[in-house]
Amino acid sequence: MSKFLIFLLTALLLPNSVEANWFGKYNSRYDANDACERWMLKGFKYTYKVMERKGYGNTRELFGSPYTDLGSRHFDIEVWKREYDEFKEQEKEANSLVEKTKSGFSRSCLEEKETNQFIGRAKSCLKKKEYSVEEWKKLFELKSCEKRKYFKY
Repeated sequence: MSKFLIFLLTALLLPNSVEANWFGKYNSRYDANDACERWMLKGFKYTYKVMERKGYGNTRELFGSPYTDLGSRHFDIEVWKREYDEFKEQEKEANSLVEKTKSGFSRSCLEEKETNQFIGRAKSCLKKKEYSVEEWKKLFELKSCEKRKYFKY
């Protein structure tokens, strides 16, 4: 009887790779990441609209600058003013606000190295639809709709 008890205690206290998963722990960082990503892909994709700058990247590179090569050409104040005004108009157009559509997943994974785990975050208040700018702002302010799942390694 005592030999059986010692065997049972040893089996419970020294978990092997199969028993480690009984307690929700993965054998490696790779396995935990893989499990979290598989869980993430079971979620759905949603789209939302935001207001962003139109943006053409660096407008000075794209349109040129009226300040370039002033020394290598004849300086004509009227030409310079016209180029400068055109440049400012193009820069203003590039910085105007437009409505852009973006997308995301209802679930995401984040690694927390301090605790050796991946944290799966699910946004439970999202629906599988396209959100307007106003709807997205309201949802973004809600903090209580996030649920978590832990993948320890």
